[in-house]
Amino acid sequence: MRYLFLLSLFLPVLLHAQTPVPPDVKVATGKKTAPRGSMDINGSLYISGKLFVENMGSADKQAALVGIDSKNRIVKIAPNNGGSNVLPINVISYELKNVNLDWVNDFDTKISGTDYVVTIAAYDLLDPIVVSNNRAMAPIRIETWVDANTKTWHLAADYVGTAPTVNSTWNLFLLVMNKSLAKTLSTITEDFGGNATKTAAQSPTGL
Repeated sequence: MRYLFLLSLFLPVLLHAQTPVPPDVKVATGKKTAPRGSMDINGSLYISGKLFVENMGSADKQAALVGIDSKNRIVKIAPNNGGSNVLPINVISYELKNVNLDWVNDFDTKISGTDYVVTIAAYDLLDPIVVSNNRAMAPIRIETWVDANTKTWHLAADYVGTAPTVNSTWNLFLLVMNKSLAKTLSTITEDFGGNATKTAAQSPTGL
Protein backbone atom coordinates (compact mmCIF):
# COMPACT_ATOMS: atom_id res chain seq x y z
CA MET A 1 0.00 0.00 0.00
CA ARG A 2 2.86 2.39 0.80
CA TYR A 3 4.31 1.98 -2.70
CA LEU A 4 0.93 2.50 -4.31
CA PHE A 5 0.40 5.61 -2.21
CA LEU A 6 3.77 7.09 -3.22
CA LEU A 7 3.14 6.26 -6.87
CA SER A 8 -0.23 7.98 -6.71
CA LEU A 9 1.51 11.10 -5.38
CA PHE A 10 4.32 11.32 -7.94
CA LEU A 11 2.57 9.98 -11.03
CA PRO A 12 0.71 13.24 -11.77
CA VAL A 13 3.97 15.17 -11.38
CA LEU A 14 5.83 12.86 -13.77
CA LEU A 15 3.05 13.00 -16.32
CA HIS A 16 2.90 16.79 -16.11
CA ALA A 17 6.70 17.00 -16.61
CA GLN A 18 6.30 15.32 -20.01
CA THR A 19 3.66 17.83 -21.14
CA PRO A 20 4.99 20.25 -23.82
CA VAL A 21 5.34 23.86 -22.77
CA PRO A 22 2.68 26.02 -24.46
CA PRO A 23 4.14 28.24 -27.22
CA ASP A 24 3.10 31.44 -25.45
CA VAL A 25 4.96 30.57 -22.22
CA LYS A 26 8.39 32.17 -21.67
CA VAL A 27 10.92 30.96 -19.10
CA ALA A 28 13.63 33.12 -17.51
CA THR A 29 16.44 31.81 -15.29
CA GLY A 30 18.71 34.05 -13.23
CA LYS A 31 16.97 37.22 -14.44
CA LYS A 32 14.87 39.88 -12.78
CA THR A 33 13.50 41.20 -16.06
CA ALA A 34 11.08 39.71 -18.55
CA PRO A 35 12.51 36.94 -20.78
CA ARG A 36 13.54 37.95 -24.28
CA GLY A 37 12.50 34.63 -25.82
CA SER A 38 10.93 31.27 -25.03
CA MET A 39 13.92 30.63 -22.74
CA ASP A 40 16.27 33.33 -21.44
CA ILE A 41 19.22 32.29 -19.27
CA ASN A 42 21.44 34.79 -17.49
CA GLY A 43 24.64 33.00 -16.48
CA SER A 44 26.19 29.63 -17.26
CA LEU A 45 24.33 26.68 -18.75
CA TYR A 46 25.56 23.13 -18.07
CA ILE A 47 24.30 20.28 -20.25
CA SER A 48 25.30 16.67 -19.60
CA GLY A 49 24.57 14.13 -22.29
CA LYS A 50 22.83 15.01 -25.54
CA LEU A 51 21.08 18.19 -26.60
CA PHE A 52 18.42 17.92 -29.30
CA VAL A 53 17.29 21.02 -31.17
CA GLU A 54 14.28 20.67 -33.44
CA ASN A 55 12.63 22.92 -36.02
CA MET A 56 15.52 25.38 -36.24
CA GLY A 57 14.36 26.62 -39.63
CA SER A 58 16.61 28.75 -41.80
CA ALA A 59 18.07 32.23 -41.48
CA ASP A 60 20.29 34.54 -43.51
CA LYS A 61 22.23 35.74 -40.48
CA GLN A 62 25.80 34.52 -39.97
CA ALA A 63 26.74 32.56 -36.86
CA ALA A 64 30.07 32.68 -35.07
CA LEU A 65 32.39 29.69 -35.42
CA VAL A 66 32.58 27.85 -32.08
CA GLY A 67 34.68 25.06 -30.65
CA ILE A 68 35.51 23.25 -27.39
CA ASP A 69 38.58 24.25 -25.37
CA SER A 70 40.75 22.07 -23.10
CA LYS A 71 38.26 22.52 -20.24
CA ASN A 72 35.33 21.26 -22.37
CA ARG A 73 33.87 24.74 -22.62
CA ILE A 74 32.16 25.97 -25.77
CA VAL A 75 34.04 29.07 -26.92
CA LYS A 76 33.81 31.42 -29.88
CA ILE A 77 36.76 30.73 -32.20
CA ALA A 78 36.40 33.50 -34.76
CA PRO A 79 34.95 36.61 -33.08
CA ASN A 80 33.53 39.28 -35.34
CA ASN A 81 35.54 42.07 -33.63
CA GLY A 82 32.49 44.29 -33.39
CA GLY A 83 31.41 43.88 -37.02
CA SER A 84 28.82 41.67 -38.70
CA ASN A 85 31.22 39.26 -40.45
CA VAL A 86 32.10 36.15 -38.44
CA LEU A 87 33.56 34.09 -41.29
CA PRO A 88 37.16 33.07 -40.51
CA ILE A 89 38.59 33.52 -44.04
CA ASN A 90 37.74 36.33 -46.44
CA VAL A 91 38.82 37.19 -49.99
CA ILE A 92 39.31 40.88 -50.77
CA SER A 93 40.11 42.34 -54.20
CA TYR A 94 41.81 45.74 -54.40
CA GLU A 95 41.91 47.76 -57.62
CA LEU A 96 44.61 50.39 -57.14
CA LYS A 97 44.10 52.82 -60.02
CA ASN A 98 46.28 55.57 -61.50
CA VAL A 99 49.37 54.73 -59.46
CA ASN A 100 52.77 56.28 -60.25
CA LEU A 101 53.48 54.17 -63.38
CA ASP A 102 53.60 50.77 -61.60
CA TRP A 103 54.84 51.92 -58.20
CA VAL A 104 52.80 51.27 -55.05
CA ASN A 105 55.28 51.98 -52.28
CA ASP A 106 52.89 51.93 -49.31
CA PHE A 107 49.14 51.32 -49.24
CA ASP A 108 47.47 51.21 -45.80
CA THR A 109 44.54 48.79 -45.97
CA LYS A 110 43.31 49.71 -42.45
CA ILE A 111 42.95 45.95 -41.81
CA SER A 112 43.85 45.22 -38.19
CA GLY A 113 47.22 43.56 -37.74
CA THR A 114 46.11 42.43 -34.28
CA ASP A 115 43.06 40.50 -35.44
CA TYR A 116 43.95 39.28 -38.94
CA VAL A 117 46.65 37.65 -41.06
CA VAL A 118 46.87 38.99 -44.63
CA THR A 119 48.55 37.41 -47.63
CA ILE A 120 48.49 38.30 -51.33
CA ALA A 121 47.10 35.32 -53.24
CA ALA A 122 47.35 36.80 -56.74
CA TYR A 123 48.23 40.06 -58.49
CA ASP A 124 47.99 41.64 -61.92
CA LEU A 125 49.27 44.86 -63.51
CA LEU A 126 46.93 46.25 -66.16
CA ASP A 127 49.54 47.71 -68.55
CA PRO A 128 52.63 46.01 -70.01
CA ILE A 129 56.03 46.94 -68.64
CA VAL A 130 59.09 47.86 -70.67
CA VAL A 131 61.80 45.20 -70.29
CA SER A 132 65.36 45.81 -71.47
CA ASN A 133 66.83 43.50 -74.10
CA ASN A 134 69.27 41.80 -71.73
CA ARG A 135 66.62 40.76 -69.17
CA ALA A 136 63.86 38.23 -69.68
CA MET A 137 61.79 39.56 -66.76
CA ALA A 138 62.10 42.42 -64.33
CA PRO A 139 62.25 41.53 -60.61
CA ILE A 140 58.96 42.18 -58.85
CA ARG A 141 58.27 43.47 -55.36
CA ILE A 142 55.00 42.26 -53.81
CA GLU A 143 54.87 42.75 -50.04
CA THR A 144 52.51 42.74 -47.06
CA TRP A 145 53.50 43.88 -43.58
CA VAL A 146 52.06 45.24 -40.34
CA ASP A 147 53.13 48.82 -39.76
CA ALA A 148 54.55 49.41 -36.27
CA ASN A 149 52.76 52.75 -35.91
CA THR A 150 49.31 52.09 -37.39
CA LYS A 151 49.14 48.39 -36.34
CA THR A 152 47.44 47.76 -39.70
CA TRP A 153 48.35 45.78 -42.80
CA HIS A 154 50.17 47.64 -45.60
CA LEU A 155 50.79 46.60 -49.22
CA ALA A 156 53.51 47.33 -51.77
CA ALA A 157 53.76 46.39 -55.45
CA ASP A 158 56.37 47.32 -58.06
CA TYR A 159 58.34 45.98 -61.01
CA VAL A 160 61.84 47.01 -59.90
CA GLY A 161 63.93 48.88 -62.46
CA THR A 162 61.22 49.12 -65.10
CA ALA A 163 57.66 50.38 -65.54
CA PRO A 164 54.88 50.88 -68.06
CA THR A 165 54.79 54.10 -70.04
CA VAL A 166 51.60 55.35 -68.36
CA ASN A 167 50.14 55.43 -64.87
CA SER A 168 48.69 51.97 -64.46
CA THR A 169 46.39 49.88 -62.26
CA TRP A 170 47.25 47.03 -59.90
CA ASN A 171 44.72 44.33 -59.07
CA LEU A 172 45.65 42.65 -55.79
CA PHE A 173 43.71 39.67 -54.43
CA LEU A 174 44.07 39.18 -50.68
CA LEU A 175 43.30 36.33 -48.30
CA VAL A 176 42.36 37.77 -44.90
CA MET A 177 42.28 35.18 -42.10
CA ASN A 178 41.13 35.61 -38.53
CA LYS A 179 44.12 35.19 -36.20
CA SER A 180 42.10 32.97 -33.88
CA LEU A 181 42.50 30.28 -36.56
CA ALA A 182 46.20 30.86 -37.20
CA LYS A 183 49.19 30.07 -34.99
CA THR A 184 52.38 32.08 -35.49
CA LEU A 185 55.43 29.82 -35.23
CA SER A 186 59.02 30.86 -34.59
CA THR A 187 61.22 31.89 -37.52
CA ILE A 188 63.24 29.02 -39.00
CA THR A 189 66.72 29.84 -40.35
CA GLU A 190 68.37 27.43 -42.80
CA ASP A 191 71.98 27.80 -44.05
CA PHE A 192 72.25 26.54 -47.64
CA GLY A 193 76.04 26.81 -47.61
CA GLY A 194 76.07 28.20 -51.12
CA ASN A 195 74.06 25.31 -52.54
CA ALA A 196 70.76 25.50 -54.43
CA THR A 197 68.97 22.63 -52.67
CA LYS A 198 68.56 21.59 -49.04
CA THR A 199 66.30 19.40 -46.88
CA ALA A 200 65.14 20.58 -43.48
CA ALA A 201 66.36 18.57 -40.50
CA GLN A 202 62.82 18.23 -39.15
CA SER A 203 59.28 19.47 -39.51
CA PRO A 204 58.67 22.93 -37.96
CA THR A 205 58.14 22.69 -34.21
CA GLY A 206 54.60 23.52 -33.21
CA LEU A 207 52.71 22.05 -36.15
